[in-house]
Amino acid sequence: MNIDAKVSAALAKMDAVMPRAGAGFDDNKLMLFGDPGSGKTSFLTDLVDTFDEKLLVISTEQGGGGLITVANELEARGKIEKFHSNVFSIDLADYRQVLEIFLRDPDPDTGKKIPRLYRFYPELREFRPTVLVWEGLTNFQQALVNLELLGEKEMEMEEKERWAYWGTMKTTTFRIHHDFLSCTDPDYQWHHILTIHETEDAERDGKGKVTKVLGVKPEIQGGGTRAIYQAYNLIVRTVKRRIDVPLKGIETSYEYITKAKATEEWEKCRGYELPPSFPADSARVWNELNRVRDLMQKEKK
Repeated sequence: MNIDAKVSAALAKMDAVMPRAGAGFDDNKLMLFGDPGSGKTSFLTDLVDTFDEKLLVISTEQGGGGLITVANELEARGKIEKFHSNVFSIDLADYRQVLEIFLRDPDPDTGKKIPRLYRFYPELREFRPTVLVWEGLTNFQQALVNLELLGEKEMEMEEKERWAYWGTMKTTTFRIHHDFLSCTDPDYQWHHILTIHETEDAERDGKGKVTKVLGVKPEIQGGGTRAIYQAYNLIVRTVKRRIDVPLKGIETSYEYITKAKATEEWEKCRGYELPPSFPADSARVWNELNRVRDLMQKEKK
């Protein structure tokens, strides 16, 4: 091979790995946060049923994922076959597994980065997922990372050790979160959905005692949460309400909230045409995300 041929081959490989202009607008990036049972996993049902999305769900939740919710809801609609054809679920319970799962490796022939998931689960190539879902960032931090950094023994940390621990928690979370949002097929774009628990947002004194409750927030440890918020096109808080209705008893309703209180920092809406709060309607949210994404793609063309 002469010099010109070598240069041409090298440039062809660079063409394969360089991103397309505006590629960041090709996928929907959605964060859902709320208490357990508030409707985060239920959101996925309409993606399968109404939009025929193919979900690749990675769960680091305690006890595995809650996809039985999706299966039960599809069965109630008489469409359980869609659960089997459109949902691919992987439960992870080890820190090292999570480090590997979202990585990509260069294809030796094309130079394109392909998901390492294809090596672990070759059947994914035929499945062709369209949405990558990560359920359980909260448990990943509080159980898997905690166990990896501290071991199984109780540990009284000095102040220096405490700072090192939280610094490692932050950088580990940032790295894996980045890998999650970057994980996609090189030939077509996957959408990304992160589900996470919520926690009280409060000011505390030097002893950790709450002095002022500010509201709620996604339960992310280690600082830098606002940087993670910025990665998403939309953040939705899922809420379950139980109301005692006279003569009827307890009634349950589900709500989506897109606007944070003045004292909360989690809000990320990017101008989508969604009200501050409304009855839970995943189809409405997904349609709006797709509408704006389609506009951006038309602009690129």
